[in-house]
Amino acid sequence: MATKELKRSKRVTSTAKKTAKTQPKSLAGFLVSDILVIILSILLMATYLNPSFMKSNLNDSTHMSNYINRQFVKLSNAVSNDQNQLSAKILNEEQVKDVMNDMIDYTSGIHNFRNNSLQISSEIKTTLINIIDDSSATKAKRIKVALQENDQTSQYAVLSAFDLDALTTLSNAVTLFWIVAIGILLIALILLVIILNRMRKSNLTWKLALKEFLSVVSSLGLILTILFMILAIVSSLFDFSNFIGEFAATVIQYTSYLSFNVVLVGVIMYVISTLPLALFKSTLTK
Repeated sequence: MATKELKRSKRVTSTAKKTAKTQPKSLAGFLVSDILVIILSILLMATYLNPSFMKSNLNDSTHMSNYINRQFVKLSNAVSNDQNQLSAKILNEEQVKDVMNDMIDYTSGIHNFRNNSLQISSEIKTTLINIIDDSSATKAKRIKVALQENDQTSQYAVLSAFDLDALTTLSNAVTLFWIVAIGILLIALILLVIILNRMRKSNLTWKLALKEFLSVVSSLGLILTILFMILAIVSSLFDFSNFIGEFAATVIQYTSYLSFNVVLVGVIMYVISTLPLALFKSTLTK
């Protein structure tokens, strides 16, 4: 009887030891996933959803300048019966920035859901009237006169030329992304506290704790590198204008360089953590 109890006790002890060894690895896996979610949520809110960031990065964009001028040519052809080539550049760089800022303010940042495009159409029309002055191109002056003379009609012409219904859809999508990103971030932060608390109670030695930390950094670096490399390649090679609108597609195409920057960060994280991790693994196995 005593022998059976002793064997049962040894099995329980052995199971407890195995659990103690595998628990840190399991927690480290959860930690990698949780930190990755936090990083991606913060990156999304700090870049594509942030109007200040978008303005500072798109102000000198040739892509955006060409896009705004292309839409303005469409407006010119609609309100003044001109037949300009879409590649024509009627607006100068400063005028392009003013129109672009209106569009970014309308789409990015935290705002309510919108149910029509007349607000942004009116804003862009007002901006065009204000920025076209005596020093502007002759064609631009003719468009200004047409916008002023046909108030109601010209507002719908602006809406159509700049594809503002798609811009409103994008604006509502951004609001939804903000809600989802904030909710996910809060949940991830709560989970992070829980995971770290459990890791603290698992009686890790400092060597094993450092090894798990390096493992987390290495895994995060590898995942970020692969994920954003795919995003950078896809955004550079494919045209999404038919699916998300020309403005959003132009923004994604231009800011694809951000993905390459994250790839660089991921590679650095992976390299600087992999070498010490290999050293610690060899130390722990001795």
